[in-house]
Amino acid sequence: MRIGQVSPTQEATITRRWGWTTVCTVLLSITGPLGLVVMNVLQDRADEETALACRRDRANASWSKGFDQALPVSLFVLLVVAVVLALVILVVGRRVPIWGKPVTAVALFVALVSGLQVGLIADEYDDYPGGDISSLNGPCGA
Repeated sequence: MRIGQVSPTQEATITRRWGWTTVCTVLLSITGPLGLVVMNVLQDRADEETALACRRDRANASWSKGFDQALPVSLFVLLVVAVVLALVILVVGRRVPIWGKPVTAVALFVALVSGLQVGLIADEYDDYPGGDISSLNGPCGA
């Protein structure tokens, strides 16, 4: 065997590793839409609790997102890792399985789109809800 040549066994091992890297990239990309759904459910529950608190005791009602800021920030970090892995697979991966590059391209798109939305949620975490000035007096309005 010459220098630089790879045996069939080594070739299969390399291809298998690229395959698992592709699977990990897809799983990381899926966390974006799933995380958005979870944050939406938590926000809806917090809104229901705020509305209930407004009906019971307006003075003690408070705003809540339903989740800590660590959730969108950590989700954003996972999506950045997914984007980096996807780009490595698409650019460098010569021995990726035949299904790897198309699946990775879709995963890259999903990670970019959901990463943009998660980034906006993380950036706007401390903003007050509501579009009009009356909502600034409290969660129950003026």
